[in-house]
Amino acid sequence: MNPHAEMKGAKLSQLVAGGTAGMARLAAELEITVASTEPGGRPSTTAHTVRAVELLDAASDWKVVAASFTEVRSLERLRESLGAIPSPTSAGPLVKLLAVPDAVADALGSDPVVVFGTDKAERAIGQATAKALLAKWRKLPLAIEEADKVREVRTASWGYAMADVNIPKPGAPPYRMTGFLIAVPGPSGSWSVVAVNYGAL
Repeated sequence: MNPHAEMKGAKLSQLVAGGTAGMARLAAELEITVASTEPGGRPSTTAHTVRAVELLDAASDWKVVAASFTEVRSLERLRESLGAIPSPTSAGPLVKLLAVPDAVADALGSDPVVVFGTDKAERAIGQATAKALLAKWRKLPLAIEEADKVREVRTASWGYAMADVNIPKPGAPPYRMTGFLIAVPGPSGSWSVVAVNYGAL
C-alpha cells in the first residue's frame, strides 16, 4: 500500500482445511478493503483479493511453518527476479513439480485439495476441478527461476516447496510468479500434493 493508504476491513470469503495426524493445511481467500487519500486528491476505496495457503505442524504445537500470501492479479513481464528466497535449499522432487502441471495433477492427494492460480477464475477446490485447471496450464513453458533460489523442506509428516516460476517469452522479459506447494508423504517414497498457490510478481 502507498503511504496514504489504510486497510479498512478484511473478510474471509473462502476457507478450505484438511490434514493428517502430523500436519494441517489451510487455504483461504480474503477480501481486503483499502482506503486511500492522496494529498490534494479525492479519497478512493479499492478491494483486493488475497489468497493464503498455510502449513501447520503438529510436532510444533500446530504452529505455522510455511505460508504463501498472494494478491489475485494478472501476470506481468519483469526483467529481474526479486532475489534469493530466505534460507535457500537444493531443489528436490517438490520444487520440480512447480514447473510441471501434469506432474502436479498426477500427484494430487485425497480431498480437500486446492490449486490457486494468478487470476480470479483460477481457483480449484477438489480433485476433479484441480485436475481440470492444471490441464489448462499443460502447454505453458514453465521454468524454475534459479535452482539455487528455492526452498524445499521434507519431514516424515509433510513437505513444502517455494520457488519463483517463469513463463519465458522469446525476445522479451518473462512473466514471473511465485510458486508454493504443500505435500504429504505417500507410499514407496512418493508425495501427494494437497495445495498449490501461484501468485503474480
